[in-house]
Amino acid sequence: LPRDLPLQMLTTYPQGAGFPFFTWAQLFFTTADQEIVGWFKGSGDVGKPSIYSQQDISKMMKPLPYVTLSKVHDCLDKIYKFLTKNDPAFRCGLVWKGKNHLEIFAKVRDLSFKTSLLGTRIMPIFVRSRQTM
Repeated sequence: LPRDLPLQMLTTYPQGAGFPFFTWAQLFFTTADQEIVGWFKGSGDVGKPSIYSQQDISKMMKPLPYVTLSKVHDCLDKIYKFLTKNDPAFRCGLVWKGKNHLEIFAKVRDLSFKTSLLGTRIMPIFVRSRQTM
């Protein structure tokens, strides 16, 4: 698969309950480009899914600072692509703590349930690294 293929998230939400409130969080913490929402009326009754881009979601969920949030999304996406560039099997989690605080967790290969904190990046001033297991 090409590396620049748009990442899409899929979710379901009750029809008539507005737009899913968690959409921005999903887009940013997964670096997804689009959200596919399947609207349901009752138990197991899901209608045809609709595809929403970041711009579509921004219009529906006003007032969100789209320019600022899209910069965070782009930054997380660049970090993820950098970390997985030489090793596509590398698994990591990017946790944005707000403002200039980002933590990067990596899955340790030889241990199935351990994670390690690769480092905390304070953007754009300096990088602070620490290792924990």
